[in-house]
Amino acid sequence: PSDWRDHLHFFRELAVSLETVRQNFAKYDLLDDRVVFLKGFFEDTLPRLTDEKFAIIRLDGDMYGSTMCALANLYDRLSPSGFAVIDDYGGLRDCAKAVHDFLDQRGLRANIQLLDESCAWWQKE
Repeated sequence: PSDWRDHLHFFRELAVSLETVRQNFAKYDLLDDRVVFLKGFFEDTLPRLTDEKFAIIRLDGDMYGSTMCALANLYDRLSPSGFAVIDDYGGLRDCAKAVHDFLDQRGLRANIQLLDESCAWWQKE
């Protein structure tokens, strides 16, 4: 319901091809055999990640639903003392609302720190 007025999905320039993502990883020497790309919508791809553990999750879902979906599917696999980084926390109200709703629903506390006017992070307890 929080996304029903959101129009971000109409902006084609926000879509990034898999090839562009691969090129960006390669440009920063981050592309190796441990990197796995899952192409598709969060609700279709993230539930398939069942055994993976993460030291860091960096979310750029923009909208309430995609942010909530990513947290619901990834946060439990974030290692203790791991880091959650939320790209649009300060810039998009519904993104921040999803973060706080997720934390509240689970009774979790997070010392959320702003990295800049948009990005925020916290370390999992």
